[in-house]
Parts: sequence; structure tokens; C-alpha cells
Amino acid sequence: MRTTLCLACLLVGLFAVPGAPGQAPELDQAREAADMILQAVDGKNVERAGRRNAGPVTRVFSDLGPEEATNYESVQLFFGDGKIEGDVRRNLIVFWGDAELKGRVEGRCVVIFGTLKLGPEAELAGETRLVGGRLIREAGSIVRNQPFELGGNYEEWPLVAGGVDWIRYGFIFGRPIAPEVPLSWLAMALCFLGYLVTAVLFPRPVQVCAYSMRTRPASAFLLGILLPIIVVLVTALLIMTGIGVLVLPFLVVAVLFATVLGKAAVLQFIGQRLGEALRLKALRSPGLALFVGGGILCLIYTVPLLGIAVWGLTVMFAMGAATLAVIDSLRAEGAVISDDPEDDPELADSLAMVHVGAGREPGIRHAPAGFWVRMGAIFLDWFIVGTISILTSAGILFVPMMFAYYVCGWAWKGTTVGGLVMSLRVVTDRGRPIGVAASLVRSLASLLSLGVFGLGFVWSVVSRDKKSWHDHIAGTNVLRVPEGTTLD
Repeated sequence: MRTTLCLACLLVGLFAVPGAPGQAPELDQAREAADMILQAVDGKNVERAGRRNAGPVTRVFSDLGPEEATNYESVQLFFGDGKIEGDVRRNLIVFWGDAELKGRVEGRCVVIFGTLKLGPEAELAGETRLVGGRLIREAGSIVRNQPFELGGNYEEWPLVAGGVDWIRYGFIFGRPIAPEVPLSWLAMALCFLGYLVTAVLFPRPVQVCAYSMRTRPASAFLLGILLPIIVVLVTALLIMTGIGVLVLPFLVVAVLFATVLGKAAVLQFIGQRLGEALRLKALRSPGLALFVGGGILCLIYTVPLLGIAVWGLTVMFAMGAATLAVIDSLRAEGAVISDDPEDDPELADSLAMVHVGAGREPGIRHAPAGFWVRMGAIFLDWFIVGTISILTSAGILFVPMMFAYYVCGWAWKGTTVGGLVMSLRVVTDRGRPIGVAASLVRSLASLLSLGVFGLGFVWSVVSRDKKSWHDHIAGTNVLRVPEGTTLD
């Protein structure tokens, strides 16, 4: 401090002596420098001097204020606003935010769906790129290079501006509806109108979807998770075949329609469940239940994070319920034909029981095998074939050997060694022995079930008739048949 005071006194003493008229500017500069030093000593600018310069600064979902620093090494603003009083030595990046600059940016300046306002003394010395962003310049500001603009002035287009605002205030916060964005309410209203029209035009399918959701919610949810994966795989296969591209539009339309159908069922289901809880008979009406369910979901959609989570769950339930409804419809078309007229008609409509004859006990129905019993048989078969391939040094032929093993076993005896141990038998949907053709189809289809992370085998857990994908493709069933039982 003493050194500072001495320096100030020296400057004042040297230039305070009267001299020639040409020395007046130097005298004024000396006095200004001395005043600044004395003010710093008094503590007026100590706080500012201590925080004037800063290194790289990054803000995510927060703002950068002028009180933090004056000059920065670099500045990155993501979903936040900032005010920069001084210079930026390197780059300035503004992503979905607004920034105000009063100094100089020596490096690159990038504005993406945001706004950069240049003060009268601001300067952009490097490259300037605007992607869906705006650059507002006051008189006196300098931009050294011609800015690269892509999609600027998007606010002139109401739909685009509304979409950008929805992403900024809705999607980023995890909510399908942003209360401050009118476009999100308009989009939700149009979606609700579509659900209402679907429920009016197709009342029976919507009620069937709602019933499937009520009776088998776990199956509907798991199917809703599996369906997008299946659609992606089928789409990839269709694209690979080339000619299958012609089928893609129909596949997309079918999936969208099933989702809309299921979503209408979800709204009805929510409204009716609320009516049951409150004992309101009026909510038994499908139309009123749909309105009430839609209103409840709209309120939930405005809550950050919870809104997007509930939206995802409703979409999964919608797709799963629609898929279950389709499966039930196919099942009700008489996929199983029983030879016994005394059979229970409810059992005849279900693939859960398959007719198998047994020598002295004709007409016996045997339940399909469960998932873990089938897995036990598969592991036994793999162990047997794997051991043989290792002993014969034919490990590279393991897959072809498994394929031939299953085809021969199913075509000859309707089972394999593992199936005999677990008392399993593979039959057709009519309860007849499968031939060579069905065995080949089932073996090839099992590769698909295994190739999709084993989801085709897990399908038997959620399916009411406990059939895997390859069973649906080949038209077969796996039954638990006691030893000594023969097929008709």
C-alpha cells in the first residue's frame, strides 16, 4: 500500500509542475492514473479488480450474471441466459438461451436457437454462426466476418416458433404440455379429438382394448415394450429385401392406428377406474370416461419429468392393449378345433388347452408347458449336442447340428431328449403330430426368437396360450404330456 501511495504522489508531483501548453494532455492522463490508484487504495474498486477475469465458464439451466466476472477465457451457455460486460478470449456458445455482449469475442461465436445482443462497443472478431438463432446489433457494434445464418428469424413463422418454444419450455423439462406455450395445448387438443373420433367410429375395438388392459395389465405393458423392438426389426428386414419397402407405409399406418386405438382405450380405462373408485355410475359411459381420463392426463402432462414418464407409460399400455386385442381376435376365429362336441365352449375359444388323444382316454386336454420347463429341456438339448460337438472336434458345426437335431426329433417323435425328460410334446394347433415341413419352419423361426435377445422365447411368459414366436409362426404348441400318451 505504501508503494502505491508513493507512486501516486510521484505521478502527481511530476506532472503537476506548470509547463508548456503541449504538456496539458500528459498532465490530465497522469492525474487520471493517480485518481484510479488512490480509489483502488480506498477500496472502491478492490472487489471488482479481484473478480474481473475468469477462466472457462459453462452454465447449464442457469444464468451468467455480470457480477461474476468481466472478462472470460470462454463462455458456454446451455438453456440459460448471460450478460457479459467484458471480453471473451476464445469461443462464445449460446444454445437455447439469450446473451448480451458488451465487449469483444476473439474466437468463434455460435448461437443455436438463441439470441445474441451486441452492445454499441461489442465486437465479434472470429467466425459467427447462427443456427435458428438471432443476432441483434446496436449502432457501433462490429462483426468482422460475414455471419453464417441457417434458419434465422424463425419467430416469423408461428408454428416453427411454437415448436422451438415447446422444446425449450416443455421437452427440455420432461413435460409434453408446456402451459406457457399455446401450441402444445393445440397439439394436445388435436390428439384428443383424434381419440374421440376413433372411439366413436370404432367403439367395439376400443372397448376390447380397455378390457385387455383391465384383465391383463402386465401382459399389455410387456407387449408395449416389445412391439417397438419388433417393428424396428421388421422394418430393417423389409428394407433389406428391397421390395419390402412397398410394405413399409402400410406397416407404419397399422402401428399408428393401433396406438391411437389403444390410447383411446387408455383414456376410457382411466375414467372408468376413477368412476369405480368414487362410485360414480356416470363414468361407466365410455364417452364421459374418455373425457375425464383425457383431462386427468392433460394435468399430469404439465408436471416436469412426471409428465413425460406418464406419457411413455400410456403409450406402452396403448400399444400392448391393442396387440392383445388383435391376438384375442385371431384366437377367437377358431384357431383350435376340437373333435369332442361335449367340450366346454370357453375352452374351445382358447389355445390354452389343446386336444390330445391318449389310447384308452380319448378327448383328454393337456395344458401347454410353462416357460421354465421349456428352458430346462432346451438346456438339456444344448448340453447333449454341445458335448457331442466337443468330443468330435466339430464345435464349428454346433448350430447346424442343433438345427438337424431339432428337425429330426420333432418330425420323428414330436420331441427331443430334453423334451422326453421334461414330458414335453410338440403338436400342431389341432393337436396333431407335426411333420417335417412344420419342423423345418419351427426350427428356422426359433432362430428369429433367439436372435432378438431371446425375446421370442420370453413371449411365452406373457402369452395366455404360452406360445413363443416360433410357435405362432409354425402353428404349433408345446404340451406337458404324461409318459405313455399317444397323439391322435
